[in-house]
Order: sequence, then C-alpha cells, then structure tokens
Amino acid sequence: YTINYMGTSNNCAQCHQPRRTPPVDDGSGVFKVTSSHWGPHHGPQSTFLEGIQGAELAGSLDYKAPQSATHRTGSSCTSCHMGATSGETDGNHTWIPTSTACTECHTAGAPDGVAGLEEDMSALALLLEDVVGWEYQYEVDGDGELVEDANGDPIKVLDANGDPVMIDVHGIIHDGHPNNGSFGQGATFTFTESQAAWNYLLVMEDASKGTHNPAYARSLIKNSIEGVSAN
Repeated sequence: YTINYMGTSNNCAQCHQPRRTPPVDDGSGVFKVTSSHWGPHHGPQSTFLEGIQGAELAGSLDYKAPQSATHRTGSSCTSCHMGATSGETDGNHTWIPTSTACTECHTAGAPDGVAGLEEDMSALALLLEDVVGWEYQYEVDGDGELVEDANGDPIKVLDANGDPVMIDVHGIIHDGHPNNGSFGQGATFTFTESQAAWNYLLVMEDASKGTHNPAYARSLIKNSIEGVSAN
C-alpha cells in the first residue's frame, strides 16, 4: 500500500508510520505477544489518517473507506501543524496545531475533541487490564513457535518441581493507566483481545485523540469494546 499526500506532507509520512502491522490470525485463534513494546510503536499518524492498519473487528459501527477522512481529503499535515500562528507558540515551525488552522474550516470554533472517544478509550483500557493470557513453552531460537508434545499439543511452562503449570498473565497493554503495568510479553492471548489491544494502542499512539480520523477511531474502539466484552 502506498500513501501519497501529493505534497510536502509526504515528508511527514516518511517517518510517522507504524513499525508493525496488526496481529495476524494463524488459524489457532490466539496471538503471542513477543515484545515488551508491541503495537504500532509511537508513529502511526499517517496510516491512521489514511484509515488503514487498524484491526477491523466486526461490530455495530462500519469502517469508512481508506482516504475518506476529511482531514485526509481536505487538509494536510502541514496546513494543520504548520499553519499561521495564534501567538508565536504554535503553528509555523513549532509543528504544534493551532486553532487558527482549525477555524479556517471549523468556523464555529475548534472542536474540543471526538465526542465520546475519551470515555470509550478508558472503558477499553479497563477491559484490556482484565484480560488474562497464559504462558506456554516456546522454541529457544526466538522464532515464536510453541514447543509441542507428540500429539501436537503445546507444552505448558514447568514449575520448580518440573510439573506443568499454567502461568496467568494479567493485562495486554501498558499505557500509564492505573493498575496497568504490563504489555503481556511472552504470553498468549485470544486473537480478539489482541486485535482490541492493537486498536487501543493505535489510537493512543496516534496522539491526536482521534482528531486525525474521528470515524475510524470511533469504529475501531467501539467495535473493540464489543469484541472483548463478548469474548
């Protein structure tokens, strides 16, 4: 997939894109978290604005077509982040969005945010804190493959006595949210939970609080809440 903003914003997109892609279902219905900083990792603004690379769980909200967000079709990175300053502390080369740029289109004033998204993000974070993953034995070469017995079943982690145990891992995200300090590294979670966690991290790491692509943000988070709640 090629993103082309047809202008100087392409320079922004060169770096502001995720380093990874969403979880892939290998047919097992589960996903192993292999990194302490898994997720899109800090820079998904261009793909989020484009409306791609979210884990598009089915739910009550539809997903708009890529490239359909108004900030994608009617604006640009530079017009919003490098617009005319409102007081020398934003706009221009500060890259800090300014209300001056917003009110060129939003004549009633700059919006406060995406309605309901903050509450939905908090609700999803709480759900993801409560998911429980489990640890099995994995191949030592680091390729992420489970160690299996003669029947093809994964082998559980062994305790100090050599007995198989199931090690529960609580929480799949880390975002500074109260009571949440784990990315679930080394653990296996259901595929739905992993997709929902990816969506949470995607919207969080985009850092626009959904503003870059409000409809996409709403659909990803609302459908993730529904998916985890039903999981």
